[in-house]
Amino acid sequence: MTKIAFISDVHMGPSYVRKGVRRKLTEYSESNISSFLEYISSEGDFSFAVQLGDLIEDLKVDEDTFTYRKGIEILEKCSVPIHHVVGNHDSVHISSNDLQDILSLESLYYSFDHGGYHFVVLCIQVPDPKTPRIILPDEQFSWLAKDLDETNKPTVIFATILLRIKI
Repeated sequence: MTKIAFISDVHMGPSYVRKGVRRKLTEYSESNISSFLEYISSEGDFSFAVQLGDLIEDLKVDEDTFTYRKGIEILEKCSVPIHHVVGNHDSVHISSNDLQDILSLESLYYSFDHGGYHFVVLCIQVPDPKTPRIILPDEQFSWLAKDLDETNKPTVIFATILLRIKI
């Protein structure tokens, strides 16, 4: 049996107030990650874990890069293999090349098989940080169609946002 642990929208970074409203409880993010890792270790029967994106709260390039690296270093202590999905907040200021380097990946979208299933990790993009527009580039759609054609296994797709696509 394949058993997967998920963590999402941790938003590591400083706490702040926007328009008089306190935003996200970012000061708890590291302890939440630690609790997640402890839970996985204590359960002992997870096949792998998936970090579904928005590991950081985007601020500026240097801060984001530092915070993202720190979050990945913490998550690397996971007792099972962990796969990372890049979220929109993760990619606002950090380039795809830098994210690939931090994650030690050849591509931010990829697939793998485990326990009779086929798993796909997709990577959305934020073309302009000043607008809320988030896209899945055409090259990934093409890659995804080819990838799905090459498997007959039941497939699970991981993305940081809801995908409404017809394949």
